[in-house]
Amino acid sequence: MPASQSVLNYDVFVAPEKPFVASPPAVGDAPAWDPTTSTLIFGARDAVLVDPLMTVPEASALADWVALHDRNLTTIYITHGHGDHYLGLPVLLDRFPDARPVAAPRTARHMP
Repeated sequence: MPASQSVLNYDVFVAPEKPFVASPPAVGDAPAWDPTTSTLIFGARDAVLVDPLMTVPEASALADWVALHDRNLTTIYITHGHGDHYLGLPVLLDRFPDARPVAAPRTARHMP
């Protein structure tokens, strides 16, 4: 492969499900939000993170995981305006202050 071409790789971080209290109480398995994921797309030097998750503990673990890849995080892409896809952004930006958060205009308008 010529030096001008680069190979992209990806890795997926999976945050566990989050339990919640249902009203009225549910029958069967305890109610929970499904596990959520964040994807790191990276080349030899740089990386893009897709969806910085929701809670501080999730985003902190995600930031540690991103750092293990030893890449320059340039961009954090938010796919849509549900909280589980962007509320962890401040934690990631604290850890990677040079990363640029991006979202489509419609997504940004949906985020409070």
